Amino acid sequence: MTRQLEFDDEHEFVQALEDLVRKGVPKDTLEVRTPFPVPEAEHLLSSKPSWLKVFSYIGAISGGGFGFAFTIYTALRYGLITGGKPNVSILPYTIIAFELTILLGALLSFGGFLLLSRLPDVKAIAAEAPQGKRFKILVRE
Repeated sequence: MTRQLEFDDEHEFVQALEDLVRKGVPKDTLEVRTPFPVPEAEHLLSSKPSWLKVFSYIGAISGGGFGFAFTIYTALRYGLITGGKPNVSILPYTIIAFELTILLGALLSFGGFLLLSRLPDVKAIAAEAPQGKRFKILVRE
């Protein structure tokens, strides 16, 4: 069940939002739709920091580790022995490790973004109605 409050004036909208937050309505049950950005509403509904950076960090660390492990494994498995040079030389492998760090960091960041924002939400896309110049507060119960 969703209750919808509509306002024509930005100040009435912000005042009603402040009243709802002051009354103890959980911020995760409130959704606002405005014709233009309202900084006061963003400030009132600000929440805890996102977990997206954890996805990026895990992707980058695993990508770098996989890059080094893959290149070292291939050098040891299919060795190209060249006159006195070591089979495993770390310096050239940093290029592959760097590329995989960026690749897996970006892929896990994108996947984490989709997961945390619960996208794609096909029901909300299909049910979206034009709002015009009105300010709306949706309260999910």
